[in-house]
Amino acid sequence: MQELTKLHKGLVSVESTFGQGTTFTVHLPLGKEHLPATQIGAERPRASTETKAEAFISEALRWLPDDILADPVFGGSIVPMPVAASGRARVLLADDNADMREYLARLLLPRFSVLAVANGAKALAAARRERPDLILTDVMMPVLDGFGLLKAIREDPALHDLPVIMLSARAGEESRVEGLSAGADDYLVKPFSARELLARVAVNLELSRARREAMAAIRDSEERFRAFVTASSDAVYRMSADWSEMRQLAGKEFIADTSEPSRNWLTEYIYPDDQPAVMSAIQQSIRTKSPFALEHRVLRPDGSLGWTFSRAIPLFNGDGDILEWFGTASDVTDRKRHEERQQMLLNELNHRVKNTLAMVQSIARQTLRNATSLSDCRDTLSDRLIALARAHDILTREHWEGAELRDVVTQAVAAYAGAPEQKRLRITGPALRVGPKAALTLAMALHELATNGVKYGALSTETGSIEVTWTVQGEPASFVLRWAESGGPAVIPPQKRGFGSWLIEQGLSQDLGGEARLTFPREGLVCEISAPIGEIRALPEGELMRGFSAF
Repeated sequence: MQELTKLHKGLVSVESTFGQGTTFTVHLPLGKEHLPATQIGAERPRASTETKAEAFISEALRWLPDDILADPVFGGSIVPMPVAASGRARVLLADDNADMREYLARLLLPRFSVLAVANGAKALAAARRERPDLILTDVMMPVLDGFGLLKAIREDPALHDLPVIMLSARAGEESRVEGLSAGADDYLVKPFSARELLARVAVNLELSRARREAMAAIRDSEERFRAFVTASSDAVYRMSADWSEMRQLAGKEFIADTSEPSRNWLTEYIYPDDQPAVMSAIQQSIRTKSPFALEHRVLRPDGSLGWTFSRAIPLFNGDGDILEWFGTASDVTDRKRHEERQQMLLNELNHRVKNTLAMVQSIARQTLRNATSLSDCRDTLSDRLIALARAHDILTREHWEGAELRDVVTQAVAAYAGAPEQKRLRITGPALRVGPKAALTLAMALHELATNGVKYGALSTETGSIEVTWTVQGEPASFVLRWAESGGPAVIPPQKRGFGSWLIEQGLSQDLGGEARLTFPREGLVCEISAPIGEIRALPEGELMRGFSAF
């Protein structure tokens, strides 16, 4: 807190009374005129998020009063449906929450005719009384819930092909698959933006219209229908009524084509671990005579795995029996890999945060244990945390793929000894790159050496200097770093070791599998660190390769 306050030209004061408490007071000047121009950062454009801000603004504006939604509309359980002559698609909305029902109707009414009811039973009665173009239903409702309504719709010959969008607060792939497996055409998780809802409704209405036209075209010309579907997907297939036989598959290089009927399609095309889920979804669709829809993995022609969103609709005869299934499959491999990479990055971030917190906890515990006063504890802990943060800065710039050893040494020591150009710090060694774990461990060890040098060693006088050298030697190769102080006061070997010595000797042993040896010749402290090459490697020639001479 003190460092941050100083950066803002402020002042921190503290008053403490034993047994009563402590008061910290922070004084900060207003504005930014007191700050140097170099410390005032320019505004940066923020990264775009998946949901645009305009969508939420649009959603908020829709809560303003609207004459079209007068009180009588929502005073009862049903909103009267505008006449069909309006030419607008008719949406049947079912939700038991009056506020949500009113909100959804506000969103839909400017573009669609809306009939709003309070539960699934009223929705089913309304649909049978006057068929809508689409049903938008909540999952959790009294009397008849969303799944019960969906089941009744799919079992009704006059309504079975109605598009149904389910709304639910249950997120996750399992809930989505459950809704789609039950026969829903789409599944929208709350909360959602107004733009997303309107887009889903519009898209499903368009798909429903296209589906009706396509089915009519099939009866007249199967080839015309196939051309229509083929143009809109990565693969098109035909299945027998019970899915025991794949009659045709046009894979369009996404998956292998099948020109002859095949009864081995499951093992030929579907990844073994996904076969049970695929068959379960198929059986559910056959029972309910509803569209099949599922994301699953497939075997590609080159032997690799791909992800697809597969969807098939049943074709019926005059008696309502399924004749066969027409399906499409879209390649969603890139999206799934992106999702997997996001999860991997989240796991990596979680791992790094836990490691950092563990290190901070250890530093804090040992600092408190060895501190001689509150002031000493505060200053020492602050310095150690700042050193840790500086090491993190280097690794962050390199995307946590490692860092150059010279950067690690300079960052850890220059704050105390000055830049190498100022002659008090001399660095010599080949260009090496260290991994994240080694970089943090070395940075903390060098920080402890530097702070000790400021208090008692070479850096406590104006004539003292430090030389840091490193080499790679031996077979198998090992890394050796030497810290040597000179020009300071005469060294007196300590009677006991503090946390700094422990961090240097034990920390390097635990984290790098190496060892550190502290010696105390009269002319200045010497620390030699050696470790297996491990996370440390030489940079290839041409990749920032340079030898570091003494300045």
